Amino acid sequence: MPASIVELVEDFVTRRFGPVKPVPDVADADFRIVHVVQWVRAILEASGHVILEDSLIFKDDADDSDIWTVIQPCGNFNACVASIDLAMQLLCAAAQSGEAEPENLAASLESLAEKYAKAVRHGVLQGFNAFHFLAAAHSLNIPWFRLAPNHIQFGHGAASRLLDSSFTDRTSQIGTSIAREKQLGSQVLRSAALPVASHKLARSADEAAQIASQLGYPVVVKPGDLDGGVGVAAYLLDENAVRKAFDRAKAHSGLILVEKHFIGRDYRIQLVNGEVHGILEREPGGVTGDGKHTIRQLVERQNRERATATDDRRHLHPIEWDEDAEAMLAHAGLESSSVPAKGAFVRLRGAANVASGGIPRPVPVEAAHPDNIDLAKRAVRTLRLDVAGVDLLIPDIGASWLSSGAIICEVNAQPQMFTTMHEPMLRSLFNGTDGRIPIALVLSPGPGETVSTALHERMRTAWPGAGLSNWEQARIGGTAISGEPLTLFQGGRALMQDPEVDAIVLSTSSDAAGNSWPFDRVDLIVLAGNGEAETAATEETMLQLARSARWLQPRQVMADGSSPACLAAARYLKDHAPCRTIDGKGAAGPARRLAEAAFAYLTTGSLPAASGPSKARKARSAAEAA
Repeated sequence: MPASIVELVEDFVTRRFGPVKPVPDVADADFRIVHVVQWVRAILEASGHVILEDSLIFKDDADDSDIWTVIQPCGNFNACVASIDLAMQLLCAAAQSGEAEPENLAASLESLAEKYAKAVRHGVLQGFNAFHFLAAAHSLNIPWFRLAPNHIQFGHGAASRLLDSSFTDRTSQIGTSIAREKQLGSQVLRSAALPVASHKLARSADEAAQIASQLGYPVVVKPGDLDGGVGVAAYLLDENAVRKAFDRAKAHSGLILVEKHFIGRDYRIQLVNGEVHGILEREPGGVTGDGKHTIRQLVERQNRERATATDDRRHLHPIEWDEDAEAMLAHAGLESSSVPAKGAFVRLRGAANVASGGIPRPVPVEAAHPDNIDLAKRAVRTLRLDVAGVDLLIPDIGASWLSSGAIICEVNAQPQMFTTMHEPMLRSLFNGTDGRIPIALVLSPGPGETVSTALHERMRTAWPGAGLSNWEQARIGGTAISGEPLTLFQGGRALMQDPEVDAIVLSTSSDAAGNSWPFDRVDLIVLAGNGEAETAATEETMLQLARSARWLQPRQVMADGSSPACLAAARYLKDHAPCRTIDGKGAAGPARRLAEAAFAYLTTGSLPAASGPSKARKARSAAEAA
């Protein structure tokens, strides 16, 4: 297959799916393999999957010289397999067509991409927050896995937390219910002496216009039971605008509120566990003049920049050219063909939320007056929320609301957060830890080893909720959790999901080689014999387990010194982690000595001092030296 064929597919992938990222450190790999792996990542990312690490291409020592192993990080296994299939199909189609008919080839490749479109999008995470929480967890070394399409567990066992977007496992259902019903939320906040806007429920456009007249313009029309700025129209200046806004809101909800508009700047104050984690000033959608281009041209240019940006602007919504924009221009005495002066800001949206094209700008927390911070904290306390976004309208965040006036527009129980806020929130939820619990993995050539059981007994003295899963049982503390043994993955996942489990011992034998691990890393790997006579097959089994387990990045490996197969596996792993041989001789036996050494390491971070060589070993060493 000539390189030119690969280049044809690369050009198509770049046009169809976006830039192709190089795979690092593969100078000696076949160029076709490298390109296929690069295409797989481009396909996955373009489909919306979260990929947080580089692909790996390597040749294992035990493999045939023509076989390469590829590790592809992915958020969904089935989508990844579909992307691999698509990449290979693209290459095969190009090879069969050759370079003679480029137009036919392009159509053929596009047809393949469409055929696989649904499969490669399978399992994509929904929502802005989920993606950024995963990126933040990766940065903080916090493990995670998906429990359901939009429910993610961060951390393990007793150290874990569950999130659905910015909902946590401790978010008050009652507080959320109150916050989402805006009329009820305002009622509760008002009864707590917190400043909220005056509003009334409108059942028709006529009633909305009547309420607006009573409240006095400008007004806001919004659904009373939706979040995210859906159906919200702010800064409405006349009856015609109110009627149109009511009709638009009615398409989203049957509960429509008309509210007095408060003249002030729009701030979102983000709180987690009673502490402010960030403040955003939300500027309404609009454009800034350059003295040369019309307003419509400026809008089109800004939308293009947002669509192609690689920084945080890519998360901003485009500004739609609609009745809201026309009304704002008419109020300012402008038209779409007007050329605003250089530096002049032209407002095109009444509401300042990001969903309608607004721009969030971070404000230092220390720039806010303490009275305003206390106001936001009190609102969140009143609704008993652990995470919330308080929308505050105030003339100046740096001046006390007690003197300038302000209103709490609403309290969001599931706030959409800016990209800088996800990492601080995870730090707070995990109190600065990485959400991990001690994990020991015992590898054995087959059933019969007793190290995992002995280690579990010792661990329960330090961790009462220690979990165990091995070839004969699965337990949490002293309680069995299954009537029959669980597989490696089942056992590990079951223990990691239980919030009572504060440490884990997982044991596996030959059936695990080449299968999936339920976790990304372990504290300790114990290489244990099973008390049976060992053969060349036993040593090969332990080597297979060691090759698979090296990806778990153990901080320490210890091996049964009485087992040649375990010593061979330890020699393989010594390039990946510190290794220590534990002498299995003595009254306690190898299982008990391994368990005691493993427990000492897990509780103290260090191993018992190595015992000195026996007289017999010294004599044997001297003889060998001679």
